Amino acid sequence: MNKTCIKKIYAVKKLLLFSLFAFLAVLLSACITAAEKAGQITEGSFFEEKTLRRWQGSFQMEAIGGARGGIEVLEKQDRKGTLFLILILDNFPWMEIRCSAPLENGSFYPVRLHYLGGSNSGWNEYELELSGAAYFTPSPPSLRFLSPPETVQISGGKIRLRDSTFTGTEALTRLRNRRERIIALAEWMRGYSQNRMFRTEEYFNAYWQPILLPETVSKKKRPVKWEKEGAEWIRGEGINWNKTYTSFLLQTAENPRNSELETLRNSGAMLRDWEEAVQWIYTEYAWEKIGEDLSREEISLKQKR
Repeated sequence: MNKTCIKKIYAVKKLLLFSLFAFLAVLLSACITAAEKAGQITEGSFFEEKTLRRWQGSFQMEAIGGARGGIEVLEKQDRKGTLFLILILDNFPWMEIRCSAPLENGSFYPVRLHYLGGSNSGWNEYELELSGAAYFTPSPPSLRFLSPPETVQISGGKIRLRDSTFTGTEALTRLRNRRERIIALAEWMRGYSQNRMFRTEEYFNAYWQPILLPETVSKKKRPVKWEKEGAEWIRGEGINWNKTYTSFLLQTAENPRNSELETLRNSGAMLRDWEEAVQWIYTEYAWEKIGEDLSREEISLKQKR
């Protein structure tokens, strides 16, 4: 074999090796990005908890329109040996209700809600402190909340927004401010719809986006009263918002001038919240009903291996 052939073979090998390393680098980067966006490796706690037992059940949920919703109960142990329960609702998989371990008499209490919701822009993650009381019966297994769990305040969290990550005090401030906006919006939405509930986030979004943000949907989906002759317009977040429609939509008998929500819609802040946290809005909208559902009846469970 002459020197020219050897050089060509060597060049091809180098090219293949370089291509392989480049592919692996891209793959690893994609995996890390996906995991980061999903919030799976934010603090490493996922790898520090061991599942000891698992139960599943279902119960009627007015929070999803009266259908039966699934629930999973996990008994876990952290690396310090502390036992606790995790409750996961099938229709709200982005949140977990962390509870204390049941005492000998079966009583336990909710500690906090862990929320992790993603969007095309990134994700929001937070810990929301809870209060309440519940009972767990080991045989036959069942649980029941004595009253709807009550939310207290966000105690910590993290935000990923495009190429930026916010932690610590900055994340906490942003998350608490967003929660205040979402609570105000959800309260108005429940009143407007007379507490209509939606089985999935997709149904929720399909119903509400044309009402709240008609400028962002196709013309045929917009409400009839959105386009009025002589309407006033204002620009925010790169979109022209119909101020006349805003006032018409958000006024109520108790609050003829809902200035807070009007400002959020006309400035584009409502659109940002919707695009970056629609799962959070859906959860807050349904939370009161979720609590009532959990405390309405004893939920029968079956242990899973």
